[in-house]
Order: sequence, then structure tokens, then C-alpha cells
Amino acid sequence: MSNNIKNTNTNFELTPELKKLQNATTYFEKLKEMTLLGITSGKRPFANVLLLFLLNIFFLLIAGSLIAYKGFEYKYLLFFSIVITIGVIFVLLGVKRMLTLLQWDYYWYVFNQLEPFVRNICSAILDKVEKNTNKIITPDQLKGVYSTFIQQIPSAFQKGFWFLLAQVPVVGLVADIYRIPTLNTYEKRSDQLVAKLKQYLQNSIQEERRSPWLTKMFLLNIVLQIIVLYFLIH
Repeated sequence: MSNNIKNTNTNFELTPELKKLQNATTYFEKLKEMTLLGITSGKRPFANVLLLFLLNIFFLLIAGSLIAYKGFEYKYLLFFSIVITIGVIFVLLGVKRMLTLLQWDYYWYVFNQLEPFVRNICSAILDKVEKNTNKIITPDQLKGVYSTFIQQIPSAFQKGFWFLLAQVPVVGLVADIYRIPTLNTYEKRSDQLVAKLKQYLQNSIQEERRSPWLTKMFLLNIVLQIIVLYFLIH
């Protein structure tokens, strides 16, 4: 589907780094390459998972000690299993969070490595806008532009591009750009769209990393485990 879009020449040479990522087929291979390239922020999320694991091991030991002190009864196995279940759930949530951040890092790195390609996409978007008397682009037109270009990059990176571009309110960004009088040439608008798109994504990634998720999970984890231990004691 070409949608009559100009400037669809996307001939580009993958960098050696991208070729390595492209050849990494499993998650662990990707993680290895990301670590070697220094593009992962996975150390902190991994530390958070470790803290959650140790926290729940602590509650598990307390539960085991209480059962040993009170004397074994089958009903205590129920509480012990609940302590284990809560621990497993929260550790898995921590792992899921870690994988989410690693995914953002992976997609963002690829996105920046293919900046010339991103510029082609932005130029195609502006081509559509220039043809519109109201100087706007519709969501359907935007999706058409994405489809035309993204299908031309290696399949290993297509999902990441769709994911990142779906986060950006490009329709609104384009409208804002055309309201700025000083952006009175095609080149200036194109540069501004690329800059705004990248800035929006960078802010989104930073907000994702600064999320108070860990604090909430720790507090909820502790509260639930304390409730179970309370019933175990009584």
C-alpha cells in the first residue's frame, strides 16, 4: 500500500550494531547484545526484582518460624501456601516490569539508530499535510504513511516502530507546528516534527522509568503478607 506517498526511497545500510540485534532471535540473545552495546537500563529493574524476591523470602522464613513455634497443623499449610503465592505473584510482576523497561530501551535504541528513516516518515507526513487545504492529517492517513514505510525496514524492528509511533499524538504535533509562524518552510517544519516526535518519546520513557510502581508494589506486598501472618498467628 503506497497511498501515493512521495519520498518512499528508504535505502539505508544497517549499522553493525543493528545487524547484531537483527540476528538476535531469542530474548536472551537480544539482552546479551543490548548489554554489550550499553543500551540497557536493566540493572536497576533487576535489583528491584531481587529486592522483591528477598522481601518475600523474609516473610516466608517468618511464616515457617511461626509454624515451627506453634506446632504443625494442616491449616497452617494454607497460610504458608498463601505467603508463597503472594511472593511469586509480586516477583513475577517485578519481572514483567523489568521486561517492559528493557523493551522500551530496545525500541528506543533502534529508533535512534534509524533516525534518517524517521526523517523520511516525517517528510511523508508533511507531504500529506501540504496537500490538505486545512493543513491537517487524519489518523487513517497517518496509519497509511506508517504502513508504507515500516514494511520496508527489517521485520525484527517493525514491531518496535509501530509500538513507539503509536505512543505519539502526531496529529496534534502537526497542528501545533503549523500554528507557529516562524516555522514557515517545509524544512523547518520537518526538522521540528522530528524533534517533537523524539522529545515526546524521550519524555515518555523517562516518565515510565520514574513511575512510583516499585514503591506501590513494595507497600502492597508488605501489607498483604502482614495480613496473612496476622491470621497465621491468631
